[in-house]
Amino acid sequence: MISYLKSIKEEVEEGIYGRGVKLYLDGVVKSHTDKILDYWREYRVEHNGKLFEIKLPLLHLALSPHKYGLAGKALVENATCSCDYFLDYGLCKHIVAVCTHLDNEFDLNLKAIKTTEIESRKADIFAQINLVNEQKKYREFINSFDGYLVKPTFYILQSIEQLSIGQDPAWYDSKELIDTYSEQIALLHKDYDSEKKLVDLLKSQIKVNPKTWLQFWLKDLDNFSDNTRLQIDLNIWELHHMQMLKPVQSEYVFYLQNLSEQKRLLILEKLQAKFINQNRIWKEFIFTADLQSWFLGNIASFDHMDLLRAVDQWAELGDNVEPYLADLVHQWVMLLQPEGYDDLATLVNIWEEKIGHTDTFEQSLKFLKDACKSKKGLLRKIKALN
Repeated sequence: MISYLKSIKEEVEEGIYGRGVKLYLDGVVKSHTDKILDYWREYRVEHNGKLFEIKLPLLHLALSPHKYGLAGKALVENATCSCDYFLDYGLCKHIVAVCTHLDNEFDLNLKAIKTTEIESRKADIFAQINLVNEQKKYREFINSFDGYLVKPTFYILQSIEQLSIGQDPAWYDSKELIDTYSEQIALLHKDYDSEKKLVDLLKSQIKVNPKTWLQFWLKDLDNFSDNTRLQIDLNIWELHHMQMLKPVQSEYVFYLQNLSEQKRLLILEKLQAKFINQNRIWKEFIFTADLQSWFLGNIASFDHMDLLRAVDQWAELGDNVEPYLADLVHQWVMLLQPEGYDDLATLVNIWEEKIGHTDTFEQSLKFLKDACKSKKGLLRKIKALN
């Protein structure tokens, strides 16, 4: 049996073929009329509010079996459509839609003996549609990227961001796309004016789809100039702080902790300057980036919760932290108001839990008990005294 779809596929561009198959699946082929001429039909295709007329021969009847190989050429020479595209270029998506309809129509007559072949052909059709859609997104992505490099507008950045959102299966799993994208990025390295255009782009892609784009960009960061690399690291940290890297948190923390200490300290310095009034952002970085030495050198600037977290993360720092905890207990007792009972009790209870009953802890506990004899509400909140 001749296949109209297979025959026309060899005669049209891939995009036209895919769009035509999709039109058929969308149900645009409405009806047909048999022509007076032997083995001819006229079809009506309704698309985007317009009606198109397609005329073509029934090749499986008009051609003898030994001439089935000429079916594609016969369609080129004889099939017509009333659309503008056909007048300028020839075989169009509407004719492809009709060919798909014909394959399905005559396969139905042979269903009893060709069920397997029909299902296989349907699978091929859907696979072709998926391929066409993937290639369309691939071209849109590369074209948007090229446009962004020429003029990095918010509109184009938003377009790339939308194209970067995760899908299953993901069209950007294509090795061809990744290789092309990587090659274009490689041309920009070490050129500061070009590289800086990538900073916002990188942040947008990682924000909308960290699973795909964090790994893609992390592998390339060593190729960036130091200034651009620093700005990128700052941006990625901000995404982490905003809880936008949860799907890849372990991978990001591993990356961060394996940077040289010099690079981590430089990031910290920039975070402190940028978030001078939001110290939680850069303090969080100290713990995540495992900057233990820096913490010890600046321990006096941390509050009680930071000190307790340090002991929780770096158990070996208990002896270094305890004197500061003891000082805090003394200061709080001297200035304590009832509304501060919970904070002081929390400090003492966590101190006991994380470090234990050391000499420093016992001394602070005794001082607290003696100084706050009349504060029964506070003493009841401290586990070690009950």
